[in-house]
Amino acid sequence: MKSILFILGLLPLSCFSLEVIYELENTITASDYSLIEKKRELIESKVVRPKDTIYPHKSMFEAGNQKAKKLKADRVMPAIFVVGFDGFSIEWLKENASRLKKLKATGFVISANNKEEHRALEDIYEGVLQVTDADELMTTLTINHYPFLLLNNQVLQ
Repeated sequence: MKSILFILGLLPLSCFSLEVIYELENTITASDYSLIEKKRELIESKVVRPKDTIYPHKSMFEAGNQKAKKLKADRVMPAIFVVGFDGFSIEWLKENASRLKKLKATGFVISANNKEEHRALEDIYEGVLQVTDADELMTTLTINHYPFLLLNNQVLQ
């Protein structure tokens, strides 16, 4: 142990400072980086971030029972589902989450008041859900209520 301390005592203190060993075109010294980082932190502290403008997100449609129906379509659409943050949608999502995952269905949140509600739905689904306005889609397909699943040109609940 004494020999290690003796050896460390022989080393100059400058060997423990940061130095540029290999210089590339845009390499900066550690001291310059420290100054740049302090300036960046100062600028970041003054930046005003915009508030989340997605929420509250509301649909003109309401949660409720949706009759199954076959859609007239020339093409097969990918599996998608639409939910909102309400008791009916939450129960539906809990009951169908594993099936929706197996189908690799894309999920959309049509109604949520804030990010916490959106994340709560994602936690139930255990996946990513996109906030979107599906009112036009529902009107076009004459769907009256959500939640629903579009699968093989059928509206299912």
